Amino acid sequence: YEDFLTEYANVILKRLKGCGRSLCLDNYPFIGENYMEKDYLLDLMTAAKVTRDYNAEAAPEDQAVFGICIQTFQAKSMFDDRKRDITMPEEVSLQMFAGMALGARLFEYFCYRSYGHEMLGILDPDGNDRIYDLVKTAGDRVAYFEPILSRYESIGGYMVPGSLYSYNTAAMVMAKDLFCKPYEIRVESQYDTLVGCFTGEKEKGYLLINYTDPIRKCNSTVTLSADGIPAVKLYKDGKETVLQAKNGEFTITLEYGNGAFVVW
Repeated sequence: YEDFLTEYANVILKRLKGCGRSLCLDNYPFIGENYMEKDYLLDLMTAAKVTRDYNAEAAPEDQAVFGICIQTFQAKSMFDDRKRDITMPEEVSLQMFAGMALGARLFEYFCYRSYGHEMLGILDPDGNDRIYDLVKTAGDRVAYFEPILSRYESIGGYMVPGSLYSYNTAAMVMAKDLFCKPYEIRVESQYDTLVGCFTGEKEKGYLLINYTDPIRKCNSTVTLSADGIPAVKLYKDGKETVLQAKNGEFTITLEYGNGAFVVW
């Protein structure tokens, strides 16, 4: 898959002149009853890496944007009778946060309006609200981070397994070779946390994502520990606050489907 995306970047993206370039991932995490598909993390990290590698060699005017398609339709497995619909805004926000943690700046909704009765979109076939209110709630929650993250550069991410329970062990094993090296701040969490690594002119940052299927409603306590860092800025729930270290640690609650950006 990485070879395919790299070929697309080198052959197609390099030939585009006078228009925007993007590499947009088409993968959907919610098919099983209460878990995220294990290849979702690997595909996210692979597409993000290919985009970064392409941009590292491209001129500024030829840079590509990394994007993802958001699952807002009823997903059906190609291999068995499993199917699942979106019933919570957190199922949408988690996808957006996961993409943003790895540098995504483009978000597309596959099947915005339902086509017939086989593919259920955000709107029904007549254009009426189906899950539009859920999608809007998720979009409003995530949009707060856009102007903040635009000041930083994404350099990759890694996963922290939950100390209470990890629901994504297989996903971590599949994607571990693409994990980037953590910063000097150490991260521990009760449930699986996706950690996006960002760098600015003078600051470093982590976008912390509760990476557990929101259907399970697992709120997670995340603990950051550091040597010689007395305080960090926290962006969460539409607010900016300053966290002071207590015994060298910072504690954050990450609700299911939610994320927080920490800068120092």
